[in-house]
Amino acid sequence: MTSHFPAFLDELEARTRIHDTLLRFCRGIDRKDWELLLSAFHDDAVDNHGWITGSPRHDLVPGLQARHETVEHSAHMLTNVACTFLSPTEARVESYVTVAQRERPGSQGQVQRTQALVRYVDLFQRRDDGDWLIADRTLVYGDMIVTSSAPPFDLPAAFTVQRRDGNDPLEQAEAARPPAKLQRRPTRQV
Repeated sequence: MTSHFPAFLDELEARTRIHDTLLRFCRGIDRKDWELLLSAFHDDAVDNHGWITGSPRHDLVPGLQARHETVEHSAHMLTNVACTFLSPTEARVESYVTVAQRERPGSQGQVQRTQALVRYVDLFQRRDDGDWLIADRTLVYGDMIVTSSAPPFDLPAAFTVQRRDGNDPLEQAEAARPPAKLQRRPTRQV
């Protein structure tokens, strides 16, 4: 297999930056941190989620905001990530994701849970700013399981529970002690 990179470390850095971008997207949606989610995309990117297609900023985020109004718990679990580099600045990336979501109890006390097995088929590009971001995404659905149950499962009071309102335990810890500023190393020019 021929590499598009002058050295293995250059390719490894690209793969790591792509993986970090995928994780930012997942964390952004699960925390309802829409700016973090948007940081995974180029400004002119196109996203096709099936139920909504278009600009991540102008179409996807407003759609997700409406969808997630009733979602109490959301977890996007990134698993297999396969990168095929088309050039030193472009890669086709396929990522497997398991999504688990729980809605707020409805008027009858029913709780809907959704589990979806999906893939992101992305075109990543590294442009002038040196960051590997999504230029084009298609969400490919594999399977979806939707269940409803009553009454909802209540965790014991001593358990720490995920929050999606900016007060998650991680966000509280970061507010109490902001992370040190990391110095980003310049991307190697190819």
